[in-house]
Amino acid sequence: MSQSSSLPTKPIACGLLLALIVACAPNDDAPPPGASPAKDAVAERLAALYADEASWPTRVWLEEPMVDASGEVVVKPKRPGVLVFVRRNGDLRVDFGRQGAHTVPIARTNFVGEAARVRSGEASKTYPNLLGMVMNRVVEFDAERLRPHKLDADAIRGGRILLVFADAATADVEALSAFAAGVKAAGDVRLTTFVPITDERDGDVAIDLLAGGWSDPFVMTPMARSYVPAMLEPGTPRPFARLSTDEGRILAEGPPDEATLGAMREALGG
Repeated sequence: MSQSSSLPTKPIACGLLLALIVACAPNDDAPPPGASPAKDAVAERLAALYADEASWPTRVWLEEPMVDASGEVVVKPKRPGVLVFVRRNGDLRVDFGRQGAHTVPIARTNFVGEAARVRSGEASKTYPNLLGMVMNRVVEFDAERLRPHKLDADAIRGGRILLVFADAATADVEALSAFAAGVKAAGDVRLTTFVPITDERDGDVAIDLLAGGWSDPFVMTPMARSYVPAMLEPGTPRPFARLSTDEGRILAEGPPDEATLGAMREALGG
């Protein structure tokens, strides 16, 4: 018989017996069956970090390298990336630029430490995270011309942001316009932006949006080409709509259909 399958030595056996005695002893303060204090504490900590979005840092890095199945380094450690959003389960979506956008567990990053620096005032943010990403990167338009749209950060700060991702050339823009109007009617949506999924120029996008009755600004196409893969994880359906806080905390998202409209209206209290 090999060593790996041998019986426990006497000290190990005694330890196991002691553990069994302790486990079987009555304990009025013991947690209910199935409860895990450690897991509960982690869940509470994640919930607190998720709710305290004002302290979310704008940039984070990985503490250890990210490698693919072949062992090739995909993202180097300590390389700052833009924090796109935080999932309730503690996953972060981070855009590492040329090294790609990735969804990573919060524990593999310096998020907690950076959030503490923001909270204490040691680190500062000019704008809330999502607002800062689209700030001065959108275009307003009419039948006559395109022009950069300078957002009023103070007017948007604290409100909700609706992003609609689609290819204006192939999507039903009229239906998307109606969807956006339904969301905005339900609550405090202070910025609605179309994010084009296209290789076309801004002027072509504007023509398609005008034809479908879309009147809100859209993200400049050179910026949208990097925003789409950063904001939409692989496998996300297109078109897609996302309602977020100005920091990027996702309130509701999904295909722009009746179910998603209902979820967004509920999130807005409408």
